[in-house]
Amino acid sequence: MLSILPETDNDGRADARHLQVSLQISSVVFALQSENAAANTRPSKIRCRVYRHRAEQPDVIALEVSAAVEHCFGAACEDGIFLGLQGQRIAPYSPGDIFSTQCSLASNVAGELVLKDAQYSFAEQ
Repeated sequence: MLSILPETDNDGRADARHLQVSLQISSVVFALQSENAAANTRPSKIRCRVYRHRAEQPDVIALEVSAAVEHCFGAACEDGIFLGLQGQRIAPYSPGDIFSTQCSLASNVAGELVLKDAQYSFAEQ
C-alpha cells in the first residue's frame, strides 16, 4: 500500500496531480498437483488492479493488467521460463490518496500461484 501525504498550496487547498503508475511481475507460474492436469487444462488468467482510495469517495481503478498464466508441474516449475505481467498508466491523484493492489486468478483447477519479482513504480508527472 502506498500513501501520499497531503500538501497544501498557499491558500490551503490540496492540488490535483498525475502519477505514472507501473506494475511489473517478471514471472507468473501456476504450479499444479499432477502432470496430467498441467498438460490437459486450459491456461488460467490473472488480473491485477491498482486501486486509488480517497476519503469519502468510492475506490477507483488506477491501473488494470491481465495476462494468461502458464501451468506447470514438478521440476518444470523451477527450470522453466515463464511469461510475466506488466502495465503502466498515467492516473490522477491528490495528496492524501492511498494506493493498493489486488490480484485475482481465474482457474478451474487447484494449484499454487507463484509471482516472482513484483515491482511497482510511481512517478509524478
